[in-house]
Amino acid sequence: MNINNEFIKAIKNENINAIKFFLNFKGFDPTYECNFAIRLAAFLGNNQSLITLLNDPRIDPSDVDNFAVVEAIKQENTETLRLLLEDYRIKENLNSELFFKIALENENLSIINVLINNKKINPIQNDIIYFIKTFYQSKQDIVFTLFENKSIYNYFKNYYHDFYKNIIKLKIQNKVNEF
Repeated sequence: MNINNEFIKAIKNENINAIKFFLNFKGFDPTYECNFAIRLAAFLGNNQSLITLLNDPRIDPSDVDNFAVVEAIKQENTETLRLLLEDYRIKENLNSELFFKIALENENLSIINVLINNKKINPIQNDIIYFIKTFYQSKQDIVFTLFENKSIYNYFKNYYHDFYKNIIKLKIQNKVNEF
């Protein structure tokens, strides 16, 4: 029996008792292969496994450049993403540009909302600015979601006033069309 394989199997099956057993097993290192366990739990969206792992101080969810966060974004799992971003070991602004790039490519509003409303992440990113300037007419739902963030809103109001005005006009026009 390979203990690492059994540990991974427990994470895949969300067998919390088995995960806790391995975490308490003397001499077992749950951080092997650059914290693979936490990345796997994030990839699978197995939030009970994730929570159990996050409660172990040896686990580092920020390992491999916050790859667990990247996995949660790629898998479009908002709850997993929230859990990871709440963890004290995920530092501010690490890979924020990559986070937004993936979320914008997937056009997932719920993931974008989690990112732009998290205090650890600076929403003023090149990808967001480019996205708004390029797609403000064709992808209005995403642009309007981004504009709900005060920092983004004020940034465009102060530095890209013409785009700001156009987006506000579109928002008003959409409201009028709803009637």
